Amino acid sequence: MVLLAMCTGVATAAEPQVRVASSRGLRLAVIDTTKVTPARDAMHRAFATSIGESLSRACGGEVGVTAKCVGVDHAAFNLRAGVYDAVLVVGRSVPEPLRRTEAITLSAVPENGKRDRMLYLLIAHGDSALEGLLAAAFMGAVRDETFLERFAGREGKISHPAGDKLAAQE
Repeated sequence: MVLLAMCTGVATAAEPQVRVASSRGLRLAVIDTTKVTPARDAMHRAFATSIGESLSRACGGEVGVTAKCVGVDHAAFNLRAGVYDAVLVVGRSVPEPLRRTEAITLSAVPENGKRDRMLYLLIAHGDSALEGLLAAAFMGAVRDETFLERFAGREGKISHPAGDKLAAQE
C-alpha cells in the first residue's frame, strides 16, 4: 500500500492534516448462492487470480485482488459506498438489489447452453478508466484456462449470450 501525506505549509497542532491511502489492489465482492464447497471456493480464487493477472498486464505492475463472498444486500450497499470496486455474481441473474445500483454490467455464459451459472461483473459508474480496465480484465479472466476448467469443466468455453464476444450491458 502506498501512503501519501499532504499538508499545506507548516503543520501545527491546530491545523488539520490530510492523509490519503491508496493501493494497487482490486476489492471484489462475490455473490454465489451455490453450496459452499472446495470446488466453488477454488473457482472464486481462480477468477480472482485471473482478473488480477489481466489487470497486472494492463497496468504494467502487480495488481492484487481481494475477493470476498458476501450477501447480496452487503454487496449492493458497499458497491455504492465504494468499499468494493466490483461485484462478481455467479448465477442465473443479477439479484434485484444489485440491479438498482448505478453500475455497468458485463455478462458471460458457458457455451454448453446451461443458463444456471452465468457470470456477471458489476462495475460502479464514476471512473471511466477503471471501467475500461475492468471490462478488458473480465474478458481476459473468463478466457483463462484455469478459471474455465473450474467454472465450466475441462472442455468449457464462455461467451456472451448474444455471440462470441462479451458485451457491456447498462
